[in-house]
Formats: sequence, C-alpha cells, structure tokens
Amino acid sequence: MQEKTRWIWSLAWPDSYTLEMAIYLQEGADALLAGFEKIATTPTASEDDALSARKAERHIEKSYRRALTELFETKAYHAKLQGQGGGSGTDALHCITEILKRHEVNRHLSNGADRLARSGQTLHDILVKIV
Repeated sequence: MQEKTRWIWSLAWPDSYTLEMAIYLQEGADALLAGFEKIATTPTASEDDALSARKAERHIEKSYRRALTELFETKAYHAKLQGQGGGSGTDALHCITEILKRHEVNRHLSNGADRLARSGQTLHDILVKIV
C-alpha cells in the first residue's frame, strides 16, 4: 500500500512555484551583493540593485499567493483520491502531510523574500545618506 500511496502523491520537488520563488530569491540576493559591493566606488549605481532586490520580493510574494491557491484547491486532491477507488485514510493522510510540507517550505521562502526587501530598503537608506 505504501508504494501505491507514493505513486499517487509523489510530487516532484521542487514544484514550479517553489522553484520560481527560489530563483527570484537568488536573483534578489545577487542584486543585493552587487549593490553593497558598489557602495564604495559608485554608490549611485547601487540604487538599481536595491530596486531589483525589492522587485524580486514582489515576484516571490505573487508566486507564493499563486502556490497557496493551488495548494489548497481540494477538488484536485479529491479527484485523485476518487480516481484510485476512493482512496484510503492513509492516502488522505499522506495528501494532507504533503500539503503541509509544501506550505511550510513556501512560507519560509516568503519570509526570506521579506528579509530580502528589508535588506534592499537598508541599501537604499544607506545610499540616501551617503549621496
């Protein structure tokens, strides 16, 4: 029965939303690094990097909301369980566990995006004071 459950609910990690959020998080972090490196030599050029970091946060939040919408769409899970002969309690429990795991990972990525935006704002604040 365990193999059947894995087959039904084996979702590839990362899913498209998790991957999208991770890519934007990396892009934002790279922009911050570039911005902080430019402060000593060309501080005005750092402003674009600060904006890029905050823009990456907005992209992540949009992805996060889309991921939550899809994640908690119960009709899809119900259809999968019904397609397997109604499913068992074990299948349903595995489904719920999968939803909670994905939600937790996505929530951490969203929290990382908030920190990214805060760091971008800090970079911007530094630039305002030194330019």
